[in-house]
Amino acid sequence: MQKLMIDNLNVNFGGLYSLQVEKLSLNESGEILAILGRNGAGKTTLLNAILDLIPHNGSVKIFGIKNNETSGLWKEKTGIFIDDSFLIDYFYPEEYFELISSFIKDNLFDLDEFYNEFSDFFANEILREKKLIKSFSKGNKAKIGIAGALLHHPRLIILDEPSAHLDNSSKQQLIKILLRRKEMEHASVLFATHDLDMVMDIADRIVILKDGQLALNLAVADIDKETIINLLLT
Repeated sequence: MQKLMIDNLNVNFGGLYSLQVEKLSLNESGEILAILGRNGAGKTTLLNAILDLIPHNGSVKIFGIKNNETSGLWKEKTGIFIDDSFLIDYFYPEEYFELISSFIKDNLFDLDEFYNEFSDFFANEILREKKLIKSFSKGNKAKIGIAGALLHHPRLIILDEPSAHLDNSSKQQLIKILLRRKEMEHASVLFATHDLDMVMDIADRIVILKDGQLALNLAVADIDKETIINLLLT
């Protein structure tokens, strides 16, 4: 079973197609897929359509389940962070993580183990600070959201511009965490980004969107950074 299978997905705004993707999939085994494209190419639109956050046509299946099925069983295996709207501003980070853990069925893990795994990523700036989430910087909000998405050890991780507000040290810590999840738990990652360095460090495959259409789907091992830049500019 594919973790993600897209068939003839399209998004229509005002009678014009802003996104048309015929086929796209993520393998059952751990795989990291980066979505690239210039501003307005449709990267975030694609993620929002996959998650059934915007109206769309076509078929999107996550773990074999249609993304718009009311059961939403695919969500139990999927970790998602798109933007700050996923956070709860008037919570402390610890309250936010506790709330997420309370929703997880068969909750057999220890939050202390989670905090230990993310200690370097948090860099003594998140926990025990007695600050509401709304008071944190963009970078630390991103850390809270990304960590929350990974808390329940999902088999599929979906992120939008995960490194955009992170300093280099935090980005390297995130890369370690995602690679560890892939190697140890066979998790797959789908992320949209402008960060070509992160792509080359972590991705197995890239997809390039141009004007809402799939222009390239290729293994990172078969392409170099300079070629990617040229493809994005043309």
